[in-house]
Amino acid sequence: MRDWQAWTIKFSAVFAAVSRWTGALLAAEGFPIPSSWLSWWVPFSAFMGAFMAGVEGWAFAYVFNAWWMMRKEENEREEAGEKVKKLSPQLLRMVVLSAFTFILVLTPYIAAMVRGTTLSTILSHDWSLFGWSASVAASTITIVASVGVAQGRSNEIRRRKRLSKCSLCGKSTLNLKKHMQMHAAEVAHIESIPEAIRVLRDRYPEGALPSVGEIATWRRP
Repeated sequence: MRDWQAWTIKFSAVFAAVSRWTGALLAAEGFPIPSSWLSWWVPFSAFMGAFMAGVEGWAFAYVFNAWWMMRKEENEREEAGEKVKKLSPQLLRMVVLSAFTFILVLTPYIAAMVRGTTLSTILSHDWSLFGWSASVAASTITIVASVGVAQGRSNEIRRRKRLSKCSLCGKSTLNLKKHMQMHAAEVAHIESIPEAIRVLRDRYPEGALPSVGEIATWRRP
């Protein structure tokens, strides 16, 4: 788990939803929250709600930073003449969806505070109640999904930066030494160095040939 931030955010988001999931799953089995629990359940739920707010703020910062780094890396590769499949817009759409869900969760409560009324009054229609409830449930999923995608893209960028490009064939590889041994095998059977150079030039006309001394070491004695 190299990216500790992403894993911490994902586990924290799931942990913060424990109070909601516990209540929902108990109700699904026909057992509502017992009244005897309320003395500690209400403070516990309040703490988990505040904790979730902090987790979501951290998650948005993480995902937006990953999006910015991905977009920068894609632009740099494009400017270098590489054909790039841009994936940063996909991540941006996911984080916008997460933000929209977060807005849907907060808006009814803010409206109730401004009007000096209760949340149930604001959500008096069935469609608004179910829509808001679905947004609360979806907020955890969208946050975890967005962070997961951002983590995967960030890992790809780090892996790509570790790649070395072969000056002869132009391919990228994690182990340049082993890759060059493959090229060495292509001319190892050729006795003449000029002939070996000719073969490499024909196969890789746009590549930068190794030095004569290096090609000489490639040939079997």
